[in-house]
Amino acid sequence: MNKRLLLSAAFIFFISFMGVAQENKFEREINQILSQNLTYSATIRQTGIQGIVLISAKIDELGKIDSLFLIESPDDRLTDVVINAMRALQDKWKTKYLDGRPFDKKYLFHFSFQIGKKTHDIVWERKQVEKLLEKGDDEKALEKLNELIAGDQYSYLLFELRATANRQLGNIEASQEDYIRAKYLKRDLISTITITAIAQ
Repeated sequence: MNKRLLLSAAFIFFISFMGVAQENKFEREINQILSQNLTYSATIRQTGIQGIVLISAKIDELGKIDSLFLIESPDDRLTDVVINAMRALQDKWKTKYLDGRPFDKKYLFHFSFQIGKKTHDIVWERKQVEKLLEKGDDEKALEKLNELIAGDQYSYLLFELRATANRQLGNIEASQEDYIRAKYLKRDLISTITITAIAQ
């Protein structure tokens, strides 16, 4: 067995979805199409490349995906992976996927590629912060949220939680800023997908 095949076998992949608000059937369909067309190859993983790829999709006046724009990516190889998945989505796109959102507008698609030895993804981290907030440990929750947001500026859920932490600490202006940021992200974000390679 060659070294490359062995390395590839030493990883388990998890693809998790965090749709906008409560994931509805349209978001599930979108995420299903995208996940079927996403890869995180051994070649890319061997170099340690991970991070966020953010795509803006222009929806035309007929509700179709007109064009794709790269906003952020740590590496061209991850960009290529995401663009291929987005093209597959573009080919299968249905206007109903907008679920009442306006046409003739740009929307965001968020992909997070992670390499790790543990399964503590953003969902697990968010739940830990929620527990801290429930216990009234707002300072610790705020510290953790600042750390998480530094790594991902596009998670409306993290901004909502930080708005709560700031409000509970009496930081009203900061709370309002986070709430507004969360509101705009929620409005514009169609899909969030996390692709995690866990080392065995």
